[in-house]
Amino acid sequence: MSLIKNIVIAAIISAAFLKVADVIFSFVYTKDHLVTSVTRGAERSIVLREFNPNQIASIQPSDQYIKGTDSLKKINYFIEIDSNGFIGNGNGNGNLLDSDPKIRIIFLGGSTTESLYVQEKNRFASIVERSLRRDLSQYVLTHNAGVSGNNSMHSNFSFLAKGIPLKPDFAILMHNINDFSLLSKTESYWLAPSSRSLVAWSGNSPSELISLLKFIKNNLFPNLYAYLKPRLFTNEILSNDEFLNYREDFSQINFQEIEQQFQSSLTTFIQVAKSWGITPVLMTQFNRVNVDDPVFQIFFRSLIDTGISPNEFVQTYKKFNQITRTVAKENNVFLIDLDLLIPSTPEYIFDTVHLNDNGSKYAASIISEHLIEIIDKN
Repeated sequence: MSLIKNIVIAAIISAAFLKVADVIFSFVYTKDHLVTSVTRGAERSIVLREFNPNQIASIQPSDQYIKGTDSLKKINYFIEIDSNGFIGNGNGNGNLLDSDPKIRIIFLGGSTTESLYVQEKNRFASIVERSLRRDLSQYVLTHNAGVSGNNSMHSNFSFLAKGIPLKPDFAILMHNINDFSLLSKTESYWLAPSSRSLVAWSGNSPSELISLLKFIKNNLFPNLYAYLKPRLFTNEILSNDEFLNYREDFSQINFQEIEQQFQSSLTTFIQVAKSWGITPVLMTQFNRVNVDDPVFQIFFRSLIDTGISPNEFVQTYKKFNQITRTVAKENNVFLIDLDLLIPSTPEYIFDTVHLNDNGSKYAASIISEHLIEIIDKN
């Protein structure tokens, strides 16, 4: 009996030591991405594209990434992911899901919403929370559900799966470039590489042992694992082109079809929100998508086999922002037109579509002002 007791004690101490070591390691080891989970069932299932919960990490943009920017600082950016896969606001409590705020807001989007390369308390979702608490003298909680690479259909699934159960008062959606990027290649949200798919085929379900090991890895030492994996599995072949074999001839793309799909996806979000008594808000996407902008020129040269001219890219991108305006008007929902309100300059945007700290602060002030107006009207 004493042997079993000693084994149990040793196991507990080892697990605690490993977790403490991993947390400490998260402050020392910097990387340029966070781990995103793809939750799958036994055979086929809808993909919940989210960050693995309970991560703590220090992110630093790679040298290659920096080359495509002109106002991004190569420093460490702290990220804490809460138990529901949302990006924390730097308030130390992970936005407790069981709390009862007077106003709850969820922000849905891609990397332009997640704002990884912005200091934790300068991300606009975090600033909006503090600003509304101050100006309204009410307990306000915001949840940042942005994930790099997510398009509006990913956000619709996330909203259904884990947004609605929180009973938010407002759901704010901002999408453009990720939808445009996929639809301009495949003409469909349902035709995509595995990294962007809506439905995944997982084959046989993993064994209980494998599931247990993954659970231990994700909760005890995600940072150590992220550091060791590429160094231990050096023969792993990774393609830089996730859209390989998913790219159609751009000259044959049916623009009316892809625009209709984007419109339908935005409308789906609006109708779902309304049916659950949640006020939907659409936002256009701030950007420097302009043929004369140096960072856009760098971005466009980095694209693989687009079959599209810079002017065609700009025109289509801007059309997606216009579709957002049209959908908001036709469905009589609130619109925050960040495309028009945030200047397309390095002072606010460090590449084609991502805000720097100044831009995030500026966006937060605009969003806060609009939300106060909306709350007053209601």
